Amino acid sequence: MAAASIIFFQIFLNIVGSVQGDKISFLIAAFYMTRLMQYIFNTGLGIQIAQSNMACVLLAVYGVLNITSGPFSAISTILLFIDAYIGAFIFVTENDISEYAGYFKKGSYRPMAQTSADNDGNQDNSFFKI
Repeated sequence: MAAASIIFFQIFLNIVGSVQGDKISFLIAAFYMTRLMQYIFNTGLGIQIAQSNMACVLLAVYGVLNITSGPFSAISTILLFIDAYIGAFIFVTENDISEYAGYFKKGSYRPMAQTSADNDGNQDNSFFKI
């Protein structure tokens, strides 16, 4: 019930912001309308991608960069930023992202490409530290 009230409040703020001419309010209103569709109906993959947390984070960053466009869009951007933070926190705590963290460590072990000089049989096919 709290999720639906937040969605409807955001839609209200962005409709009022859109009437006042805030360009960012159009984007945030469209985002929350797709979120409302996802909340009410069993929608397809396109709607799920459009209302994903990554889209929320990107829209929140864009909204923060345009925070001075109007009072209703500023309030909506702050709430969108909080929504993006909560969604990112839930994603990180519920998913095991430790297997992906190894790809970004400096000095990780990666296989070297074998050259014609390596074909003499003197070297083994082990991994070298980069």
